[in-house]
Amino acid sequence: APFFAGFGGFMFVYAYAAQDSAGMSPWEVGLSLTPLAVAFLVASLRSARLVARFGIATLTGGALLAAVGYLVLALEAAASWPQFDTIDVLLGMVAIGLGQGVLMPPLFGIVLSQVPTQQGGLGSGMLITTQQMMLGLGAALVGSLYLSLGDRLDGSGAFATTTLVIA
Repeated sequence: APFFAGFGGFMFVYAYAAQDSAGMSPWEVGLSLTPLAVAFLVASLRSARLVARFGIATLTGGALLAAVGYLVLALEAAASWPQFDTIDVLLGMVAIGLGQGVLMPPLFGIVLSQVPTQQGGLGSGMLITTQQMMLGLGAALVGSLYLSLGDRLDGSGAFATTTLVIA
């Protein structure tokens, strides 16, 4: 639940901050998220091998890598604020994508492995429902935090603080 809430909040806050405070177009925001998506794809394809080798410690490693990515992104954005672009946030986006790609696919498998076979459909439905609820709740809670900080801090400070909370 915290993983999905954090990610939902991040996607909302990043898109909002990048367009509102940093002046990126929606196209540029989408483009700047592409390294995250590509890194997620690559890492998720390798995650099964990592779980076979390191077990559930892979989840911790993925979470830590994603957290480092959020921290790097906060620093990258703060360093180039108020005008940042895809190159400015590249390293943070790649680290977030790699961490999430290592974490998410095994997370689903490990959680569902604990569900009795005859209740697999129910377990899968509960997991996906939890994921969707937390993505929405995260967008609302983290988005509210960002917007309330925006009243007290400049855009860079609000974004950096919110991203640190997500990490």
